[in-house]
Amino acid sequence: SDTVVAGLAGGLAGGAGSAVVNVFASQTEAGLSGGSVRADALHIDAHNSSHSTVNAGAAAVGGAAMAGALVVNIADTHTAAWLGSNAGRTQVQLDGDLTVGARTDAVFESVLVRGAGAGGVGVAGTAQFQQVTSVTDASVHNADVTASSIGVDALETLRIDSASGAAAAGGSAGVGASANIALLGSKVAATVSGSNLRSSGQLAVHAAAEREISLATVTAGIGGSIGIGGAAGVLLSGQGDLGDVLGEVGGTQASMDELASGNKLDAAITGDALLADKLGADDLAALNQASSRSLLALGGKQDQVLAGISGGSVVAGSVDVDAASR
Repeated sequence: SDTVVAGLAGGLAGGAGSAVVNVFASQTEAGLSGGSVRADALHIDAHNSSHSTVNAGAAAVGGAAMAGALVVNIADTHTAAWLGSNAGRTQVQLDGDLTVGARTDAVFESVLVRGAGAGGVGVAGTAQFQQVTSVTDASVHNADVTASSIGVDALETLRIDSASGAAAAGGSAGVGASANIALLGSKVAATVSGSNLRSSGQLAVHAAAEREISLATVTAGIGGSIGIGGAAGVLLSGQGDLGDVLGEVGGTQASMDELASGNKLDAAITGDALLADKLGADDLAALNQASSRSLLALGGKQDQVLAGISGGSVVAGSVDVDAASR
């Protein structure tokens, strides 16, 4: 997703704003269960990738000027690769390797700039919110496996590069405010349960979350009598409290909630007069419901990386079980 949004207003009283919301809620699965398999090798892989680039700006000039820009990115994907199920034993006999791998890649890049200039009062602010509650799961369950080596791997990679800037200048007062928030509540799991595994080589069960996060926030306020600049950058992993962070940008929380939970597709919203002819009312309702998400709440989710073996039996040249977050 690549998006460029701009707003400009001028006059005795000038007001301009821009807003973008992206919701990634896909489900990617690959699996094999039941029956028996005899082969040279078996590879079960599921890979989900999300990428958003947003450049947004707003400017307002007038006797009293206000400008605003909001960006909301939500990743709530599910990626799973599995061998076996509760329905019955799965028999796998291989001459070579068995690999079961699930991977989720997410990249959010955004730049927000907004400014306001006024003879009297100038007000400008930006807000960005990134919420990641994805699940990446690789598992072997209720299976009997013989292979030269066995690998069960779950990996999530996340890169957030978010830059926000707000500047306001007024003859009497200038107020600039900006908030940059990332909330992480993903689950990455690699597990073996209730299975009998035999390998002459290595059994490796690995789960990892790799994050690279940059939150840059800059504000400035210039006024003949009053100048105020406020900036807030917050990164929360798992359960936490945002406290008064959103107070830095006044009514931003309500605007962000409305963007995330409100309708995304509507002829009045998109300006597409032909939209009603392309999609029926039921289709529009289903799409709007699927893209509706609540912000600032993980719904009990924690940011977890899990790797483990439980039940069954293991005979292998070596066993490596590892969970890492970096």
